[in-house]
Amino acid sequence: DAALTPIGKPYVEVVATAKTDLQEGATLDGIGHYMTYGLCENAETRAKENLLPIGIAEGCVLKRSVPKDQVLTYDDVILPEGRLVDQLRKEQDLYFTMPISVTKEVSSLQA
Repeated sequence: DAALTPIGKPYVEVVATAKTDLQEGATLDGIGHYMTYGLCENAETRAKENLLPIGIAEGCVLKRSVPKDQVLTYDDVILPEGRLVDQLRKEQDLYFTMPISVTKEVSSLQA
């Protein structure tokens, strides 16, 4: 049984933003380190603009240089292969974008 159950889809997300000018080819460090900071963003905006959640940023390699204070997008980075966090994020995104009837079927399959 779940200890916490969400009331519904996410409404706010924290997106990765460049703390300094970031150079192409750099590997992003983790939360609280030197390369990124988080900004709150509307979840629908995050999805529409393909913004990179702060929890996904660590270990990503920049495809292009990103100026200080610019929000990073999935298009700016190469995701490391085989990470559990990416698989779980994809499942979360699918879960909250599927029609209710399909969402209930997925939940029953996981039980």
